[in-house]
Amino acid sequence: MTNNKISNEKNLCGLINGEAKKISFYIDEGNLNMIDELAKIFKTTRTMVLVSLITHGYKRYLSSVRMQLLAIRNKDNAKKNLKVDKALSLFDKFEKKWHMESFP
Repeated sequence: MTNNKISNEKNLCGLINGEAKKISFYIDEGNLNMIDELAKIFKTTRTMVLVSLITHGYKRYLSSVRMQLLAIRNKDNAKKNLKVDKALSLFDKFEKKWHMESFP
């Protein structure tokens, strides 16, 4: 990896200001191969690709979970609906706290 790629990665991830944390996780080989191929195409690093995928995926993820929660609401089950409503309320607070409207 070139020094320029490392510098760009540090800037993107907030490493220069000490805002980022290094993590480790398991990923299947197929997804890792796709990430590596994207990194090669864009002449960047795995980290840059992963950060982009993660940050651009928040809205879709939240929208998908919200639709699933609404789908499991049941007119005949008030107790279940309270749990769903609480989860939806927490989602609303999360979106406001993290300014999700500004995400792509």
